[in-house]
Amino acid sequence: MCNGRLVGALNYLDVMVGKIRMQHRSTVTRCRLASGTFRGLPVLVWLVILMPTLLRPPAAVSKIVSAAHAVASVRAAPGSPRGASGRVTEYVVPGANSGPVAIAQGADGNLWFTEDIADKIGRITPQGQITEYRLPERHVAPFRIALGPDSNLWFTEFRGHRIGRITPRGRITEYALPPTPSGNANSITPGPDGKLWFTISGSPAIGTITPAGRVSIFTLRGVTSAPEAITMGPDGALWFTDYFGDRIGRLTTRGDVREFALPRSLQRPPYVVGSPSPITAGADGALWFTFAFGGAVGRITRDGQVKVFWSANANVRGEAITRGPDGNVWATSEGGISKVAPNGTITRYDLPGPYEGPTDITGGPDGNIWFVVPDRQFGYGNSIGRLSLGKAN
Repeated sequence: MCNGRLVGALNYLDVMVGKIRMQHRSTVTRCRLASGTFRGLPVLVWLVILMPTLLRPPAAVSKIVSAAHAVASVRAAPGSPRGASGRVTEYVVPGANSGPVAIAQGADGNLWFTEDIADKIGRITPQGQITEYRLPERHVAPFRIALGPDSNLWFTEFRGHRIGRITPRGRITEYALPPTPSGNANSITPGPDGKLWFTISGSPAIGTITPAGRVSIFTLRGVTSAPEAITMGPDGALWFTDYFGDRIGRLTTRGDVREFALPRSLQRPPYVVGSPSPITAGADGALWFTFAFGGAVGRITRDGQVKVFWSANANVRGEAITRGPDGNVWATSEGGISKVAPNGTITRYDLPGPYEGPTDITGGPDGNIWFVVPDRQFGYGNSIGRLSLGKAN
């Protein structure tokens, strides 16, 4: 019979294996496939899963704007009631296994998303019409995306080692990054100084880029591990998660860094909570984040006071978190989406389909929650989803 200590030890080993795999990832696709329900599959099964992608011929069209292919599929289903109600609509991205990863609201009233396998940037209207724009080069893996101070969308190229910009009309410009000891451009956010700030995976460094394309990268003093995600805080500073160091960091535009170690009291036997990943500014003036392991949501004030909230059925994943248009924080969960109230109450919305869950989430111009499901599994995924908010039961 398994006791609490044994379960805790097994969970801790799972955490360490996950950290090692995350540390050696080359793209977000590898990260997704190396975690969750796919962990431990035989090599032959991996070949069967990856064969359609490996054999996919390169597309010859550099820009897809045909309205006839804008909505490939629309599927609406009620969210399974786990204390919440809402309707989910799924818009399948044209092209099998495009690999949509991240999504952000644009200044033009639409939503923009990255496709790391297809090497495209997509735009979807609130009505569900999709337009895709192919990047000039292949195998660059566009990753995170954010609205810039110039009303353009800015994105990182995880394998291309560049920062890209796309205008509302679809014009793409890419800016090469200077050589770094290790890592690639990861998370990106607008800063209070009119620049875009981004993290570099595997490196204790932060980068900035001006709307004119001038890039600077500097090493963070006193930081020994690598920042994962970054966001602008309500105090005019940049806040980031230190994935391997289990810390939350605060960075001023002058380069002053302060890190807050997450207390050991966050450990909740028999589960291990650790590896803070995405982070966002909440409506309450605090920063909210989720963990790669442990199924919890964290909150840190500007002076470093940390609280952690759990829910028995939410199973929050460390993929994405955002401030919603309703003033609550929204986070991705295993097979669903969770709403986190300012007092820490977590309400889960189940998503239809047997896929693992979204990889990114954002509030939309229509007052709803939009999300990305990357992998097409059993008729679900490879899509952009919209959760039309309803009243909680």
